[in-house]
Amino acid sequence: MIISSFYRHLLPKLSCLFFILFFCNHALYAKSTKSWHILLYGDAGFGSHGQQTVGEAMALRHSNTPYDFAVSMGDNQYVDGNQVYYSIFEKPYQSLIDTGVVFYQTIGNHDLENDRLQMQLAYSEKVAALENKTGGFALPAENYLISKTNLTWVVLNVSHPRNNIEIPDATVAFAKKHLCDPKRQKDTDKWMVVSMHYPMWSTGPRGDNLALQQVFLDLFKQCPPDFLLTGHEHHLEHLNPWQWMQFAIVGSSGSVRKGRSQSSQE
Repeated sequence: MIISSFYRHLLPKLSCLFFILFFCNHALYAKSTKSWHILLYGDAGFGSHGQQTVGEAMALRHSNTPYDFAVSMGDNQYVDGNQVYYSIFEKPYQSLIDTGVVFYQTIGNHDLENDRLQMQLAYSEKVAALENKTGGFALPAENYLISKTNLTWVVLNVSHPRNNIEIPDATVAFAKKHLCDPKRQKDTDKWMVVSMHYPMWSTGPRGDNLALQQVFLDLFKQCPPDFLLTGHEHHLEHLNPWQWMQFAIVGSSGSVRKGRSQSSQE
């Protein structure tokens, strides 16, 4: 597996447009002959001019090297109101939707405010991108799998509307079930990727999340994924591998937040 050209350090002065253009160069290559080109983005759901500009950059890259699918790292929705999914999703990504790109969603803390989670689940059911094999918004459940040839992606809801670390037992059980699946342990040709909104390590303003590490590090030692992908911090970052697990933050697809802290994984 290769994710090419990740920045290793936080670059707070760069614009969100540059981050997404740079990130759109990242290709995920599987262990066997099947390769994947996957768009990762996060913390985008503002409906802002910045998000629209990033969407245009996504489309430009897609026209040259098409994505197989896209995955959001969470905070898909910061705003409410009539026609909200037009402004925060359909309008910025319409050209990708029209070409059949499925946008898988991870749940972030802002997605749990008000009734947004239920709204997103209902919107996903209405769009029915997975059932109809068309492009669009896909959130089949709070925790779910993306299963592809030689690639299993575990999408987890670890978020809380007040940023507390109160991981539901169902989330931990779901992660353990699929990461520690005996069949997976024998299948060395299949990549395992985990996405969740909160990062365990970060050089951004929020820093390392010790509470989240207490929940997941033992599990990741026992049954390690190849990649852990997160959002929440509004920047793009690739830190040192942990136990051979590659770790990245992708949270700059709507805005960039400045700030710097130390991380144990630098």
